Amino acid sequence: MLQLYGWQPPEDPKSATTGARRVPDTIVRVEGLAVWASGLLPTSDVSYAAAVRAKLCIAGLNGAPLQFRWLHGGAMPPVEGCLLDFTDGTVRQWMLDRLAAFLDAHPYVVGLRLAGVDALLETTERRASFARDGTHITPEAYAKAYYRFFLDAGRAIRGARFVTVCRPVDTFAGRLHFRAFAPPDATFAGWVGDHPSTFAGMREAAMNAIHSARRGYVSFGVMVGGTPGVDPAAAAPMNVPEGRPHVATEGDVYAALAAEGMGEDDGAGRRRELP
Repeated sequence: MLQLYGWQPPEDPKSATTGARRVPDTIVRVEGLAVWASGLLPTSDVSYAAAVRAKLCIAGLNGAPLQFRWLHGGAMPPVEGCLLDFTDGTVRQWMLDRLAAFLDAHPYVVGLRLAGVDALLETTERRASFARDGTHITPEAYAKAYYRFFLDAGRAIRGARFVTVCRPVDTFAGRLHFRAFAPPDATFAGWVGDHPSTFAGMREAAMNAIHSARRGYVSFGVMVGGTPGVDPAAAAPMNVPEGRPHVATEGDVYAALAAEGMGEDDGAGRRRELP
């Protein structure tokens, strides 16, 4: 799955006002692409059945692979499958062979944008999730193995210029409050803030960015006021559900920072001691 940031080809290039006409000579200007990659092996993959027989995926209490659904409700079709166990050497070699073949066939790929599928284990830990060797695996251990595998494997194949693009922090609508994903030193670029285009969504985007910076992530973009698949025209007005104007004053901003422990506020937004 390829994605060129900020650009999508129009359905009708002759009549469209965006797309190819907005980004002229795209193929000439783009020196390399980061493509989507994921630790979730879809049931539609030709290797899925063989991977299940070889027990390459994270398993549940009954020994069968845990099944997950990813991207449901998003702009892309949902993906169903199991999570590959990157803590296991056999699994890493299996994926390394596939990745090497892919990069060899696509020399313009210089990095991977890794989906945050490690968070899926947050929904299963209570009923247990097990690595290939039969030991319990936590979401944190899985995340470390998952993100570092793709960075190390990509650099082993492509060299030191290979990068991974990951999500730093997200809130999951308040359920997993400011959860960190990839390790900061494995996140050379990232994205936060893909929330609905409401005041609450913009607030979450801002706080995701603030918490990402506090945790040491230094290069990430913010999708302000929207998420793929959400039409701003169809979204709730910016003053819903907060019941307040969508324009925040400088005092409001620093009061919010102070509430997050990032400074002190004297009540008028004048004290702004940020780390």
